Amino acid sequence: MAIERPPRDITPDAFFRDWLPAQYRAAAATTGTPPDTTVVVELTGEGGGQWTVETHGGELTVRPGRAEQADLVLSLSVDDWRAALCGEDGAADLLPQQVDPAKLLVAADPQTRQLLEATAGTLTFEIPGFNGRTWSIAVSLKGSAEPAATITIDADTLAQIRSGELAAPQAYFAGKIQIAGDANFAMQLAMSLMARQPA
Repeated sequence: MAIERPPRDITPDAFFRDWLPAQYRAAAATTGTPPDTTVVVELTGEGGGQWTVETHGGELTVRPGRAEQADLVLSLSVDDWRAALCGEDGAADLLPQQVDPAKLLVAADPQTRQLLEATAGTLTFEIPGFNGRTWSIAVSLKGSAEPAATITIDADTLAQIRSGELAAPQAYFAGKIQIAGDANFAMQLAMSLMARQPA
């Protein structure tokens, strides 16, 4: 079940403590059982912190702090987290207008899930030109710092890829996507994910 985004003035603490668990429970009857996953979200800046989000047997639990072992660690600023989750005036949407709570933090697509389970390392996405700044997120798989890569893609190019106007490999070979660090790792993971259409 897709739901509207959380309110733009929501705090990270209120989102993880109240909003996400409530929306997950409301959607659980129609979304099926997601795979067991442990995700850590690290937010920097005012109101930031660390939260561990776990799904196990279809149940979701959220607690402050960082689990010692996680399938996925997402690190970004509070401003960039809010822009992606709630939207931001003057900026293109990074997520669909409606979202499925089970897919906010968990890769429910079997192919994507298989890809993530077979991969370790840290991938950073940077989007220069996003509402006058560079939007950034670091995604660490299995808590591993290596291999590491940074993918830089401007906001206009990302919008074209998401709309289907431009294929990710085509954008890369046209020089519209820059990769620093381990290019093989970046190509294995990110190009596949960017080629998928948002749910």
